[in-house]
Amino acid sequence: MSEIWGFEIGARTELAPHCDLLARNGTPCGNVIYPGKRLDDAQTAQLMSIARHPLDAYEVVKAPNGAGHSLRRARMRCGDEPTAMFVFYNSRHRPVGVVGVDEACSQWSLWPAPRDGWVGFAVSLENEQQALVQLCRGLDLQTCTPKEGAYSGLSDEERQTAIVQEQRALLPLLLREWPPVDESKPLAQVSQFEREQLCAWYTRSAALAVSMFGRYPTWSFSGAGYEDDAAHKTLRLEAFEDCVKNFPQCPGTVGNARACITRHFEHFWDRDETCHRDCVWGIK
Repeated sequence: MSEIWGFEIGARTELAPHCDLLARNGTPCGNVIYPGKRLDDAQTAQLMSIARHPLDAYEVVKAPNGAGHSLRRARMRCGDEPTAMFVFYNSRHRPVGVVGVDEACSQWSLWPAPRDGWVGFAVSLENEQQALVQLCRGLDLQTCTPKEGAYSGLSDEERQTAIVQEQRALLPLLLREWPPVDESKPLAQVSQFEREQLCAWYTRSAALAVSMFGRYPTWSFSGAGYEDDAAHKTLRLEAFEDCVKNFPQCPGTVGNARACITRHFEHFWDRDETCHRDCVWGIK
């Protein structure tokens, strides 16, 4: 193994069964957010401490006599979708392993599966969850950074205010994390893989925008909107699958569409907006 990179999963999708986390050629799938974050030596050691020898069964000690028994790790028949992954690369930058985690790092998966372990998502043990949470926070992987408990001790009103303030500061940062797509390219010439990357970037940012304007504590987003009748403004959004399927075939450039989408996320779609909605992706 040469290095490990962490990636956010921009959208939970059933659109592309041919590509889950990594494509056959080893590249991240289109719903994976670029750029990734490379783990430093300390973070690599932390991940390896739980991924090198994961156990399917573990000892539970009963107090006070010290007698114990073995328990099987809980596995999920239909667990949460991954929201981030850590990819192990060899010296030729070919992936040789993947750790997938859900939004709160309460479940994780390993590929290839450990010899005495499991296939698919399994419940994280306490030390594993702590390590994964620390990695997500240290790498600023927002999609797998747990938000529960962050506002404990606050009243409901104070909690909502704190959430909105945090989200307003975070949204511009997410919007600037741009996939490697040429902004001068006409939308009609964007490849299928580039569409998926652009829609992944869009969907992650849309999830935060909906949460921010709706004052919701979670990032859940499957294609929705938000209306402010008093301000006569509406946030109209598409889910990842619809975004890719309905990607515009127009001569407008990726950069112009990006500017429109950014304004839409930050300020709603204003009545005075000059952009044409038929030449941006993801916005109904």
